[in-house]
Amino acid sequence: MFKKIIGDSSIAFSGRFLTVAFNFLNAILISKMFPASEVGAYFFIMSVVTFFTFIGRMGHEKSSLRFISEARIDGDYEKAWSIFFFSFKIVVYQAIISSPLIAVIIYFSNFEIETGAIISVTLFAIIYTFQFYFYESLRGVGYILQSVFFGGVLWSSLSFISLLLIYFTGDFNVSIINVFNIFSIAGFINVAWLFISIRGKFNQVKLDTDEKIVIKKTAFTIGMSGVAGFPLNNGDIWIVSYFLKPEDVALYGAASRLVFLLGFALQVVNIVVSPHISALMKIGEKEKLQTLLRGSAFPVALIAFLFVVLFFFFGKEMLNLFFGEYYENAWLILMILCIGRFANAITGSCGYVLFMTGQQKFALKAVIYAALITFAAAITVVNKWNVLGVAICFSIGLFILQMSYHWQVKKSSKISTMASLKQLIKMMDFNK
Repeated sequence: MFKKIIGDSSIAFSGRFLTVAFNFLNAILISKMFPASEVGAYFFIMSVVTFFTFIGRMGHEKSSLRFISEARIDGDYEKAWSIFFFSFKIVVYQAIISSPLIAVIIYFSNFEIETGAIISVTLFAIIYTFQFYFYESLRGVGYILQSVFFGGVLWSSLSFISLLLIYFTGDFNVSIINVFNIFSIAGFINVAWLFISIRGKFNQVKLDTDEKIVIKKTAFTIGMSGVAGFPLNNGDIWIVSYFLKPEDVALYGAASRLVFLLGFALQVVNIVVSPHISALMKIGEKEKLQTLLRGSAFPVALIAFLFVVLFFFFGKEMLNLFFGEYYENAWLILMILCIGRFANAITGSCGYVLFMTGQQKFALKAVIYAALITFAAAITVVNKWNVLGVAICFSIGLFILQMSYHWQVKKSSKISTMASLKQLIKMMDFNK
């Protein structure tokens, strides 16, 4: 098993590296094509879109991953694909009926955004929601390559190529509407290509009523955890957007994009290990599961640490290089945000363990408490300490949440997910 995991890791690494790189380059191009105030609007809109995808998915991406994985363990591939399509239909329905929420949030923001832009953003958000579903659920049926390709690589690369052509032609008269129209077209190509490639999987067995109810209930609890947890991962941009200047949003957004690199390695690991969590728990292989989780978390923690060191010594230069001289002012924000992200790295895949072992109710409670406290603290200090106060509150909030996840995993499953060099070596020995 470990040999297959290592093989899948190379695919996952390549795919997520390309996705993160293209998304990062998209942000850089936009920061060079628009003034800081409009860049701030872009970061805020992308935050709104990300929030909307949680509502559109409402946990079906992780729920389907769990139940598809379990069906595949039993060798029932027809049932696995039935779950895939059943959950996807629900995601489509939820995304469409909840789309007016985007217009409401943007309308009441401090940014002056045209009606045409709001319509473009709404269309893009619906299509973008599907990408997140593909990224998670396709791993359940063992489609690691398709998961990373249709879960980010194709969309982000098409978007980047389009923006790059505009940048080199010097046509900087484009507006936010044009940007999100480009994103929507890329997303539509992504969805169409996937369904053409899996057209032979459409005719599957029908799920019984009880199975559908279990999938829906599990998804709803996971989805509420995602919605409640959004403030800890993206709510800081909202607070800065509503209380401070657009230029402050641009600074905070630039720092957020750069600190995102700390979690890149964990994304790769989660792609590979998540389908194996429920499988190993189901057959009682807790020791092997702990070796997998702790061993795979060590390179994640090491890479995150190296990024922190890199940002500490060269963060200002990197911000200047990628976004422009003005963004050097985001260096201290960047270093503060590293605290929470580093905690996420060293605790490994503890969140996925909770979701894949039926402990989503604890995750929901933990994230609600952490989000409420963090939001309240950030709103209290934002006018006095500005962006730095917001960054401190959200880093501490994310740190506390990750530690509570890890504590619950140790308590309930009797395993640890904390990074360990010893377990990594043991994992390599298993592979031999």
